[in-house]
Amino acid sequence: MVKINLIPPEYIEKEKKKATSLAAASTAGFIVIGVTIFSGYKIHEKNALIRNIQELDSRIKSLEEVARQVDALEIKKKDIEAKNAIINKLLTGRFDYPKMMEALVTSLPSNEIWLGNLGIKLVAGGFDLNVQAHAAGIRTLVQWIERLESTPGFSKIGLGAVNYAAGEVTFPMTFTYAAP
Repeated sequence: MVKINLIPPEYIEKEKKKATSLAAASTAGFIVIGVTIFSGYKIHEKNALIRNIQELDSRIKSLEEVARQVDALEIKKKDIEAKNAIINKLLTGRFDYPKMMEALVTSLPSNEIWLGNLGIKLVAGGFDLNVQAHAAGIRTLVQWIERLESTPGFSKIGLGAVNYAAGEVTFPMTFTYAAP
């Protein structure tokens, strides 16, 4: 059996080239469309990221303003707390001095001891007192020391050199007072 091909080989070759070109053009078209869609998606994604960055930047700026306000408020808070601490310290200690003076005056024997000089030094927890005094007699001085020892708050009572001249006793004394 003999096969006869009536279609010229050039025509077959031409049709093959046409089909190959069409397939290549279709593939290239699909690739171009794919690249275009992918590029469009990436451009959209990039724009979305840019918008997100801009939103975050504006949020950061607003939060920085809030942070500055918080810092300013914290500084004001520290100032107020410092003032409050001073006020509390003053309020706590302001009644100690009158209490100490009242305890000192009530410990004195009536009209028999005179304070010539009274030095008061504020120390932690109370006062150190240094007294130059005059007494009507030695018995009065002993009575005052006994009263100081029995009065709550007085401690570390120390008596200096006692001078007796012309019926009057002069002496220095030191003691500590801590509010009971």
